[in-house]
Amino acid sequence: MTKDPKEAISDALSRACEFEGQLLAAGQSVRERSKVAYGSDLLDARMCLMAALSMSLDAKNGVPGKTNEGTSHRLVLLTTFIQGIPAAETLISEGQYAKAAAVLKQDYEILARLKEVEDGVAQAGRTPNARYAPEGSQRIYGELNRVAHPSNQDVLNELLDHFHSGEIKGISPQPVFQENAARGLYEVHVFTLLHAVREHLKLQVEMYPDDVAAFESAIRFFMMATGFVEKAGFIVEPSNK
Repeated sequence: MTKDPKEAISDALSRACEFEGQLLAAGQSVRERSKVAYGSDLLDARMCLMAALSMSLDAKNGVPGKTNEGTSHRLVLLTTFIQGIPAAETLISEGQYAKAAAVLKQDYEILARLKEVEDGVAQAGRTPNARYAPEGSQRIYGELNRVAHPSNQDVLNELLDHFHSGEIKGISPQPVFQENAARGLYEVHVFTLLHAVREHLKLQVEMYPDDVAAFESAIRFFMMATGFVEKAGFIVEPSNK
């Protein structure tokens, strides 16, 4: 018996909501395991960085600062980075590792572009050169490219949930927790966030040189974050300026 069109549409919409709910629920389940994999030091470092960033943004909110073409360009880049912070964390923590790598790749390129703009070598329409990213971090870019690129089938395959039932083999659309991928990508997220917050504070000081004291709280929390990052086993290089 053919279903009434309205009933068929209602059933289809219900299935859509249920399916999306299953994906979201699977992501939340992955998130719980991800937090354990990150460890408290990295989690605390990220929260301190977010606090520092919030304080830096609020310190002179609505107050005009000294600007030029370079500072305006850097501000656009940093604002783009900041807008994507929650999305990056969600993709990593909820098991969307390939898509997370693509987002982190853009974050990394933003760091490289910031330095290009500062050095006066940025070219419109050209992909930022990884050599302008934080010194010693270039291998990160290669790994992000490897994970994010759709042509790397073997890499993508490793990040998905496979199931076997008799002779049937399949791949589940629901995200699955991968400890090494989660930890590694989260480390990159905290690394790029650390440098972005540093660049934001540096830019604020350039724009408001007569009131550096306004950023003391933000700087204090940034320093707390570097302490947690170092406690987690990382070396934080001093700013080159």
